Amino acid sequence: MALPIITADQTLLVQAIIVYLYADPGLGKSSMGFTAEKAISFDFDRGAHRTGELRRGAVVQVQQWSDVANLTPQDLAP
Repeated sequence: MALPIITADQTLLVQAIIVYLYADPGLGKSSMGFTAEKAISFDFDRGAHRTGELRRGAVVQVQQWSDVANLTPQDLAP
């Protein structure tokens, strides 16, 4: 079976963009993340309060890894 090679001049279908931002506290990671449409933040370190109220979107305050380890798309539906 030949590999399907997509050349640079062909269009790629993008269904989702998943981003992981890592930096020191207070540098704007959450604020940047909340500029996305339908953004949700998984707050593992209890730092969501640092995002201003007017910029903050949906937040899940995670108590332990098992809270999110088996999430499904249905769990994230509005």
